[in-house]
Amino acid sequence: MRLRGIDTPESRARCDIEYSLAITARDYVRVLVGQRVLLVDVQPDKHAGRLVANVTLANGLDLSEHLLSLGYARAYEGASRDVVR
Repeated sequence: MRLRGIDTPESRARCDIEYSLAITARDYVRVLVGQRVLLVDVQPDKHAGRLVANVTLANGLDLSEHLLSLGYARAYEGASRDVVR
């Protein structure tokens, strides 16, 4: 499942910094998603076998917006990722 509108660091990254950021973001989301969530507008993703959706936490918080506000993700609308230098 991908969260619509964001891109997060990859845990399969070769870069140690990106890997560390990915693990931090993953662990944070695991804590948040220990509650019920609402999936809205679920659709097939452009990557084979995955889905993309808007995710709302039980407290009404939009998960994508929340991760953006904390710096755990960046805005993403489906274009190729820019290389960050």
